[in-house]
Amino acid sequence: TSWLMSVHRCVDNFIHAATLAAEPDEAAFTLPATHTSIRALVSALAEETGNLASLASYAPDPRLEAVFANYPPLNAAIAEAAGFRDDGTVKSLVRRVLRQLEREAAAR
Repeated sequence: TSWLMSVHRCVDNFIHAATLAAEPDEAAFTLPATHTSIRALVSALAEETGNLASLASYAPDPRLEAVFANYPPLNAAIAEAAGFRDDGTVKSLVRRVLRQLEREAAAR
């Protein structure tokens, strides 16, 4: 599992931070991020691009699982109360990233 945030949402959060009239209740806080598994990320990417998720394979790796398998959702209540946002779903995060990649490719 991992916590992910698209560049678009990250920039939105930085802009939001710059426009806050007052500081949140605490000087440092965790920004909200989308909590997902790599399997769900690959599935959303495959769904959006038409590629088959079956191209990816998964096998347990105790060393990786010891570090990543049990990441809990983030507690970002302070940031959320101050108006910071995550990407919502894994699908919306993937769509945002793919749209940005398309814009960058078109600009070349």
